[in-house]
Amino acid sequence: MNKVVTVSINGGLIGWFAASPSASLHRAIVRENANGWKVVQVIPDAGHGFLFQIFRLALLLVTLLLFTVDPGYYIIMEKAPAQPDGKATSSLPACARCGHATKGGDAFCEQCGNKLS
Repeated sequence: MNKVVTVSINGGLIGWFAASPSASLHRAIVRENANGWKVVQVIPDAGHGFLFQIFRLALLLVTLLLFTVDPGYYIIMEKAPAQPDGKATSSLPACARCGHATKGGDAFCEQCGNKLS
């Protein structure tokens, strides 16, 4: 099962000084990981057409350069079928912290971010 999560980014002076695109992405990914989803791909929004660019500029001027909307990101998520107990199967290595099944070449657990030894 897959889903797409849209992450919006603020622009203008507020976005420049107070907002962080990486923090917005991190919060969205952590929230979805807690619900059992894992990231497959992060795609930057390619922006929009000419009318959207005019709208962004007008919004920036109306708010005296304080706020506008910037193109954000699309996060492609997938959810694997869960085990009844939620733990790894015996044929796959498991994370010592959360018990999530990991691939042999992984350096970090995709579920909790724990460094694998």
